[in-house]
Amino acid sequence: VGRRGASGARRVSVQESGGGRRVWKAFNCGELACAHVSQVETAVDLLHVPTGIRVFCQQERTQAANKKAAKAVLLKKLAARHEEEVVQQMREERRDQVSSGLRSERVRTYNFRDGRVNEHRLTGGEGLFSLKSILEGQLHALHARLDRQEAEQRVQQMVTEVSALLKAKREEENAADQRVRTR
Repeated sequence: VGRRGASGARRVSVQESGGGRRVWKAFNCGELACAHVSQVETAVDLLHVPTGIRVFCQQERTQAANKKAAKAVLLKKLAARHEEEVVQQMREERRDQVSSGLRSERVRTYNFRDGRVNEHRLTGGEGLFSLKSILEGQLHALHARLDRQEAEQRVQQMVTEVSALLKAKREEENAADQRVRTR
């Protein structure tokens, strides 16, 4: 719904199903290019609130055309930003999967003298196995423990992410309550 800000620009908030809130500002160009452009609010300033991306458009003669052009530019910028985030995440995942190749990064130690295998990726003393059973190909217990530990780590990571999101949501709601109380 439209309201006038301090600059005299009309502000309209739009909530879209696909993403964040957008704030439209419409105002006249202020240039002496054309009488129509100077008198009518045709220029558009579009702000995507979650990302802070701002698009300004005054190319067209009508506000509707400028809104359409600004929205198209914003969608391209959001798509490019999303693509970059996906590429960055894939790079980080690859980097995490590939070790540095140092000798100190041991995965498994075979101790023939004591007849045991130590799996260094397992924590809490769960990494000791019988050398004889491993050499005979009985790796199911080792793989089961590795899978369980990986699943536990994923669950812990999800819990951490969800709790961070909930905390941010609570802080956002508290800030909104504070703004309502101060009005």
